[in-house]
Amino acid sequence: MQLRNARIVQGFSKNEVATILHVTRQSISKWENESGTNESGTDVHVLPHTPKHENDDH
Repeated sequence: MQLRNARIVQGFSKNEVATILHVTRQSISKWENESGTNESGTDVHVLPHTPKHENDDH
């Protein structure tokens, strides 16, 4: 659930995270449902540390 929680707190959709990581949205769903690890079993800690809305140009 770490990936899902970080994604939601920071305001990213599954599609946006998939684009950042260069994977499919389905991979993100799979990782979120398998305790937030990628296929190699390592934690995914690549989301920006700043919430998405703070990075938007207005």
